[in-house]
Amino acid sequence: MNSLTTNGPVLAQMAELSRIAIAILALLAVVVIFALVVVAAVVMARSGKRSPNNLNPIHCPLCNHNVSPEATKCAGCGHPLTPSKFTT
Repeated sequence: MNSLTTNGPVLAQMAELSRIAIAILALLAVVVIFALVVVAAVVMARSGKRSPNNLNPIHCPLCNHNVSPEATKCAGCGHPLTPSKFTT
């Protein structure tokens, strides 16, 4: 008797198990990628902590508007700013 005809059901079962294993591996890959995206998002969110320069508010000496330490001009009144003119 031909071994292909006698082993037909076994080969069909093995093929089905192979398809299931591939589906499980694909799902696992999706879960791992999702976990990596979540970890990256958490790391990016935590790295956005305020720097020591942003902890203390900086004010325009003319209008007392809050400005960023990197600002060269006050957003409130347009007064040109230099580091020596900052007040805390």
